[in-house]
Amino acid sequence: MYKLTFLGHDNASLSMFYEALHTIYKHNVSTSIVSIMEANKLLDEKIPFAVDGIPYAVCKHEEWIPEIDSEIILGTMVAKIKQKIFAFFNDNYSINHEQYTNLYHPTSVISKTNIIGTGVTIGPGAVIAPYAVLGNHVSVNRNATIGHHTTVCDFATLNPGCNIAGFCRIEEGVTIGMGANVIDGRRIGKNSTIGAGSLVTKDIPDNVVAYGVPAKIVRDK
Repeated sequence: MYKLTFLGHDNASLSMFYEALHTIYKHNVSTSIVSIMEANKLLDEKIPFAVDGIPYAVCKHEEWIPEIDSEIILGTMVAKIKQKIFAFFNDNYSINHEQYTNLYHPTSVISKTNIIGTGVTIGPGAVIAPYAVLGNHVSVNRNATIGHHTTVCDFATLNPGCNIAGFCRIEEGVTIGMGANVIDGRRIGKNSTIGAGSLVTKDIPDNVVAYGVPAKIVRDK
């Protein structure tokens, strides 16, 4: 029986993760969800899953006892929430990057020449081209693509159907919106957000929101 513990969660991300787990392990998997919600909010939280039949338990972080035989992963793909949850469990439980596992959907295409960190999640139909580098806790959603020699730094999130061309650099905490495209050699600055459907033709600085065709900065974050 494969055991996996999610630290924190959001429902949309969990649905994708559970679908991947079922595809890989069928029902030979059990899971735990460790919540940092306030107790009253946790009681009201409804957690939908894409697949029935995978056992799970939800507990408050104060009651969590780490299991030696259980892998751990962040239960969300939202960039800023990933950063906060990681920091919380690092500060309170001394859980560092090396203690996380990766979760790849079996239909994703990952080159043997890729360098990939820990806590990385790759969704169905995603393609990672040769010599790409993915940092820790990078999320690549369904049908997203990362070009050759592109670097995607820690906690970045690529939403469904986005396309990052070759020789790009996606900095820490960046969010690339659904269906957005980034042409060759562009840099997206730390914690910036690219809106859905945008076309990035120029470098984007840190801490801004940009969207459009071509993408333009619309505000600071």
